[in-house]
Amino acid sequence: MQALARDGRTVLGPTVRDGAIVIDELDSAADLPAGWGDEQGPGSYRLVRRDDEARFGHVVGPHSWKSELFPPRTLLVHSTRTADGFTVEPPDNRRPAAFVGVRPCDLRAIETQDLVFDDTDHPDPTYRNRRADAVVVAVQCTDPAATCFCTSMGTGPRSTSGFDLALTEILDGRHRFVIEIGSETGRELIATVPHTEATAIDLEIAQARSDDAAAHIVRRVDTDGLPARSPPPSSIHSGTTWQSAASPAPTARWCARPASAVPSRTARI
Repeated sequence: MQALARDGRTVLGPTVRDGAIVIDELDSAADLPAGWGDEQGPGSYRLVRRDDEARFGHVVGPHSWKSELFPPRTLLVHSTRTADGFTVEPPDNRRPAAFVGVRPCDLRAIETQDLVFDDTDHPDPTYRNRRADAVVVAVQCTDPAATCFCTSMGTGPRSTSGFDLALTEILDGRHRFVIEIGSETGRELIATVPHTEATAIDLEIAQARSDDAAAHIVRRVDTDGLPARSPPPSSIHSGTTWQSAASPAPTARWCARPASAVPSRTARI
């Protein structure tokens, strides 16, 4: 969290509040919903206690990242009365932030918003500034909800682009993370964290978790009689890998791709 909060960024991510897992400001990793998950169904949501200490053992909740990129209330102009009339100044609506826990379907939603608010002849200045300032830490889905349908839309459960870092959480007696680097900003962030090389087994487990999630969604979608699509191929096995030895909290393992493999479209920083 300290690395993400550098340069004045506000760190935003999932936390437990009011009986749900919502997006809010995070002061430290202790604010993450460790050991909490959710059960979702048609018209229902329930916070449940897990039998492990997973930090991201939940799926998309009641909040979205749109409220951070395109806030419902925005100052449009700032004016001051002077002896000669008024002075008008443009407001500063920038909010450098790090988005932690962005899901693959969230990333695709943000990319769609880019087409409307940013990649256009008349971009929204607040959206463009906040989008450019955002560092995106994605989380690969491993425990999909009963209402998930990303495989049928080609939007998950694994992200392959649009992030600075993408994390897969592994709990098999050793709590750790496998992280893929998606931009030079992500590479610079990883460089500030102590790390050692991860093993091929860790990468295989991370891949298997994503594959299991995709298979679960495909089976459910097929059962519902809807079209299913196989998950996109993963590139997690390529690149140089490290294991973090930073803190007594969960050991983090990092997976970096070579510079030539960095996606052409990543979060703009």
